[in-house]
Amino acid sequence: MRLTKLSKPLGELLVENGMISADDLERALAAGKENGWRLGEALVTLDIVSQDDLNWTLANQFNIPYLA
Repeated sequence: MRLTKLSKPLGELLVENGMISADDLERALAAGKENGWRLGEALVTLDIVSQDDLNWTLANQFNIPYLA
């Protein structure tokens, strides 16, 4: 299965949807770099977004349906 080109980067989608701030994104990116985490993992681990919010955004990013 091939995934199509992503609509926008995850962090950009979260900021645009008002789910996180630009400062939250910077903090998560720094923590991810320091700990070897992917962005979504950092956001959830730092309790910036819930796993459900992350899953919903990822589904939208990849243009696939999301069922909670």
